[in-house]
Amino acid sequence: MAAALVGLGAGVLVPVLGAAPAQAARTTLPGALETRAQQTATVAVPVPAGVDPRWVTGALTVGDDARGTVLLLVNGDVVRSVPARAWQRVALPVGRGDVRPDGTIALGVRFRPDGERTGCRPVDPVDVRLANLHLLHQGTERVDLAPARFLPAAASRVDVVVPRNAPDDVLSAGLAAVGALAARYPAGVPVGLTTADVVLPRAGAGQRVLRITPGTGPAATSAEVRFGLPSLTVTGSGDDLRRTVLRLIGTSTGTGTGARGPRPDAEAGATVTRTLADLGVGAADAELSGYGRSATLLRLRQDAFGGPVDRLDLSLTGAHTGVPDGTRARLDTYLDERLVDSRTLGEGGSFSVETSVPGSRLGPTAELELVLTAVPEGGCTAGGLLPLQVQLDRDDSVLTADLDDGSAAGRAGRRELAAFPQALAGRLPVALRGAGPARTAAAADASLVVASLQRAAAYPLDVTVVDAEDLLSDGAGLLVGATWADTVAVRARLRPDDGGPRGAALQVAGEEGRPVLVLGALGPSSDVLRTWVAEEAARQGWDTLGGDALVSDGAAARPIGNLDPAALPGEVAQDVPDLAPEADERSYVGWFAAGIAVLLALLGAQLVATLRRRAPRPVSEPVSEPVSEPGPRP
Repeated sequence: MAAALVGLGAGVLVPVLGAAPAQAARTTLPGALETRAQQTATVAVPVPAGVDPRWVTGALTVGDDARGTVLLLVNGDVVRSVPARAWQRVALPVGRGDVRPDGTIALGVRFRPDGERTGCRPVDPVDVRLANLHLLHQGTERVDLAPARFLPAAASRVDVVVPRNAPDDVLSAGLAAVGALAARYPAGVPVGLTTADVVLPRAGAGQRVLRITPGTGPAATSAEVRFGLPSLTVTGSGDDLRRTVLRLIGTSTGTGTGARGPRPDAEAGATVTRTLADLGVGAADAELSGYGRSATLLRLRQDAFGGPVDRLDLSLTGAHTGVPDGTRARLDTYLDERLVDSRTLGEGGSFSVETSVPGSRLGPTAELELVLTAVPEGGCTAGGLLPLQVQLDRDDSVLTADLDDGSAAGRAGRRELAAFPQALAGRLPVALRGAGPARTAAAADASLVVASLQRAAAYPLDVTVVDAEDLLSDGAGLLVGATWADTVAVRARLRPDDGGPRGAALQVAGEEGRPVLVLGALGPSSDVLRTWVAEEAARQGWDTLGGDALVSDGAAARPIGNLDPAALPGEVAQDVPDLAPEADERSYVGWFAAGIAVLLALLGAQLVATLRRRAPRPVSEPVSEPVSEPGPRP
């Protein structure tokens, strides 16, 4: 096993996957592409340093009864086009020359409906999605073991590992690391905290391990390839340990949800103004063109204004080309799927949209959609159509937010999961109950919630571990492993009951403008269910959670609202559809049994191979093109 130990300033490139395989290795990629027929959706997929990428494969789904062609792009160039089908496997050819300086390849997908070549698009939108992405590659990954360059531009998985009996300063550094990593890498890259006695899953090239251990003196770092995984160890204590970890990770937001400029340092009740450019809207997202129906969807993070929004005023400005005689054109504006403005376009010139929305109608991410609908005289078969274009001015389009002032009116409707992360105002204090390994297990569950919250935030969150009493008495945050007395103190609607049924919940509690997220078991032997609920929050994504709580009774988990204070998990989780198949894989008993079976199978295979004394097969089989074919829905 290759290993290297380096100081803070040294750098060593180490291949970590063994000899170059003759057949392509497969690495799961984070992210997915979604479009509604009018736009080209893009996603940056990571390519580990040193490997030779060959193909990117995925599952392509197109809305029912859609007729047209799906264009697949690599770095903006069309490399393949396939007829629209409800579901099919696709493969995009890629090469080393397609890898950009940041270590990624930009994949794109666009739906070209029948009739577009004649100048029109159908008015009805078509949903297109490319998911379940995998990279097929040859060669071995080269890992830079210099601590400052240890983390790659694009990763497949990052685990933060701490001792089972980690002290609070190590847990604080570990949770801060999880938050910083979740800000650096997009959803789909697993990030979480675990203990040193856990066998880590293998995600292929791009996987990293960050180990945080207690020590005396100034923080020290070392890196090595350990158990086949590149590992960076940081040893130290106190705030110095936490600062060192954050410095090595960096504080940039690479999730595609980041806003521009510093976080607004605004007090409750303040008025904050941001432009579309400040909120991270790109030039390509601020443009509409063509006939038929074209749309652009802008996702605006509420916490980019510095806190929970009580009222949002939109003042959008832009310009459009002149509408040809006989052509009918209309521009509609939607906010979170509600029509807020509609206007007919005429001669060329500027336009403006003015509207106001109460904060109670906004989720953690507000979706601002502009739709251009244009029908030319003579219909889609008419030739010689003049271009039609609408552009938003990203620097002059302004959104003004009145922040929640903490009054009774301002707090209305805030006792829900959608009140986060904006209710945190950029700071996430985490309180843990328990001692020893139980406390570390609570931190591991907390890390999943931290990652989910961070990926719904516009800026990196300041994550710290605090005393539970301090959190209960002052400020918003996350409490894990709450006792019955804790739930009474924060007026949580669901409370633990040793004599009740098994269950666990992630719920919103607190009062007087200080909402607290409470993650805990609700019945005996329910710690595993607490982990399951935390995993569901990370798997589903914070933006998709609704209601007051995410509750599990061991059979399923779902977000619910309008909780009855007397409701218990066994009652509130009735008639819940089964989770996706991957949820069934969370049974620890199943994993243990599967591990034993695999071990026995390997031993048996080795014995048979020894007895037969067969010569090894040649490994010169070339990499062939993956098949693109229709198939059953996944």
